[in-house]
Amino acid sequence: MGATILITLREGIEVALILSIVMAYLRKIGRQDAFKQVWIGMAAAFGLAALIGLVAYKLIGGLEGDARSIVFAGVSLGAVVVLTWMLFWMRSQARTMSRQLREQVDEAIKSGSTWGVASVAFFTVLRDGIETVLFMLAILFGTSPMQWILGMVIGLSTAAMLGYMIYQGGRRINIGLFFNFTGGMVLLIGAGLFSRGVAWLQESGVLPTFFWPVWNATGVPLIGQGQVAQLFGGLFGWNPRPSIEELAVWVLYLMVFGYFFFVAGRSKSQPHPAKKAAPAGQKA
Repeated sequence: MGATILITLREGIEVALILSIVMAYLRKIGRQDAFKQVWIGMAAAFGLAALIGLVAYKLIGGLEGDARSIVFAGVSLGAVVVLTWMLFWMRSQARTMSRQLREQVDEAIKSGSTWGVASVAFFTVLRDGIETVLFMLAILFGTSPMQWILGMVIGLSTAAMLGYMIYQGGRRINIGLFFNFTGGMVLLIGAGLFSRGVAWLQESGVLPTFFWPVWNATGVPLIGQGQVAQLFGGLFGWNPRPSIEELAVWVLYLMVFGYFFFVAGRSKSQPHPAKKAAPAGQKA
């Protein structure tokens, strides 16, 4: 449930920020008449994303045996790719997103129809909606449906509340801070999905294992079985009986992408100190 809350909260905050930026700008230029189209575009995007998710769930739910495990692995590994791309893309776009959205709204308004604003909201929200559907399908395979639904409700409700507070609180929005703060947790979820995808492939016989299990913690209180073990499994991909390959990809993913996110990414975003001008008569 923890992974569901974090993913839906993060994606929901992204959607809420986008809508807040669009509506705050419309309010600034005196085009509150386009608010209705923004909501229509958002609702249509959510509806289409939910329909895609329902169809995908029904199709996958009907599979059995090795085919089911292979599809589960494909969804999990696909979610890792999209989740990782989303994490770094959002970080690179944080500083320019407000300006880009305002430019898109200006172009839509200049077309003479407020329905252009609806398309801005629709396509922006649809991207996040489809991403969320993929993540939720991957997480659902490792948790109970009740925990999945409860986590999604908590995450989206919190995101909606925070989005409303952002919209009411002012027009200056620092969207980089929140996503940097949750970046570490998202990387842990990505590592967990990666290791879970490997486990599904090994279960289906597609991928061999050279050493299993690395440890056996099934008899250990809390982390072996029960709610705590499920929580850790959903959040970090915890497995009380992992193979050496599961453990290896988990560690490797965190080392590689953790470095690029926390070390390399931060050094690129920091401005280089300006060189001091050399006094006259001296070489620079």
